[in-house]
Amino acid sequence: MACTLTSVQPENIYYFAVRSIDRFQRFSEWSNVVDVQVS
Repeated sequence: MACTLTSVQPENIYYFAVRSIDRFQRFSEWSNVVDVQVS
């Protein structure tokens, strides 16, 4: 799985977390949050 972001701004910090859903519509817990600073 991949995700492409557009319109990111330099010097900003972005935070990401993910979760999954199975075929029975059950959600997982959220992942750990990671942050990325755009140069």
